[in-house]
Amino acid sequence: FEPVEVDLSNPKEQVYVVLFGTGFRYRHGPQALGASVGGLAVPVTFAGPQGGLLGVDQVNLLLPSKLAGRGYTDIQLVVDGKAANPVRVQIR
Repeated sequence: FEPVEVDLSNPKEQVYVVLFGTGFRYRHGPQALGASVGGLAVPVTFAGPQGGLLGVDQVNLLLPSKLAGRGYTDIQLVVDGKAANPVRVQIR
């Protein structure tokens, strides 16, 4: 698969990546979920039940403009101290 580039070239825009998975809603509090993109910690703005799909959880990540130009990089979630499988994105 070839990922579609996430465009961070306009620093005035807020760009979010939305991930879907399972188990995020059962974490031990809001501080028990962390995320990084290319090794840089990024804000988790939402983590919980997706709402429309039974058993599916959603995580929204705000990508800072300083990630612009990174190219292929990994998104890493850590839930209750356990790392999830990384997801690769391409950032322009």
